Amino acid sequence: MSILSSAMNTGFVGIQNGMANAQQAANKINNATQFKTDPTTTIAEAAIELKQAETQVKASAQVITMANERITSLFDDFA
Repeated sequence: MSILSSAMNTGFVGIQNGMANAQQAANKINNATQFKTDPTTTIAEAAIELKQAETQVKASAQVITMANERITSLFDDFA
């Protein structure tokens, strides 16, 4: 059960990190449009970072889903 708990914690941390990365990318986009600091390059880079953050959150959510399915399966086996 400890391994599953660790997997769930890893998933939660991954989601938190992904959300933080998404916020940073959104801030870059906002700053580029407000302050006109080479907006094309900055926005393109931030858009890529935003997509990477999305992928990180989705992958981490999948880790949590899989761990939850395993825990449910274990409980079903004991029932």
